[in-house]
This record gives sequence, structure tokens and C-alpha cells, in this order.
Amino acid sequence: MIQEHKQLLLKDLCARLPYGVKCRFISSKGDIPSTIVNIDIDNETVSHKPEGQSLIYFHFVESGNIKPYLRSMSSMTEEERKEHDFYCGYKPHDENIGESYLTEYDMPDYMDWLLEHHLDYRGLIPMGLALEAPEEMYKTE
Repeated sequence: MIQEHKQLLLKDLCARLPYGVKCRFISSKGDIPSTIVNIDIDNETVSHKPEGQSLIYFHFVESGNIKPYLRSMSSMTEEERKEHDFYCGYKPHDENIGESYLTEYDMPDYMDWLLEHHLDYRGLIPMGLALEAPEEMYKTE
């Protein structure tokens, strides 16, 4: 994994940590579904807790053995699309054209919303740094 990708992934995961990021740890024993519980930027490690276990393991990001599950932007539900448009201040002028009125004051709330909904706004999935989350993985009530 190149340094630029490693740093991008660590930066992204740090922001997502409060929202319970699920991941897949790829080991010699197979794929292990886990939840990321800690990130150490200095040592470039990710700690994760496998489902159904109480132990926490850490692994170097460089190995590529840990991949977070994220949702592509296109996976938004109709309700999420409306919320997204609300946060962006999207005002449609007609059927095909709209303008975004997102300001620097709105940006933190908008970014938090994207992170809370586990949306891949950085394009980590196409880069191979994250996996497409199954449809019901991050279902919200």
C-alpha cells in the first residue's frame, strides 16, 4: 500500500471512529468481521474487535488486511437523499438544474452526516481501500 493511500485511509477512519465502523480483517484463518475500536496514527495501526469476541487485536494498515465497510454515495435511500439535499441547502430551480448553498458554517454538520451514514465521500471503495457495505449493515432506525 502506498503511503498516500495509507494516510488517506487512516485519516478517514479517524473521523468515522465515533460512528462504529465495521470492517473485514483478512487473516490466514479466513475473513473475520470486526468493528474498529482504535486508531494509532503514529504507529499506523488499527485495533479491531472481532464479532462475538472480547479480545481486541491491532494490525498495521500497510498490510492491507483490514478493510472498512462503507456505503457508496449512490446507495443513499430516498429519505437520505432528501436529508443530504437539506444539509447541502440544495434548491432545485427546475427538474434538471440546482444550486448548492452549502457554506463554511454548514460544512461540519454536513461532514458529520456523511460520516454517520457511513458514506464513501472520499472514493475509498473504487481505490480498493474499503469494501462496499451490504445493504442492511448500517441500517438506521
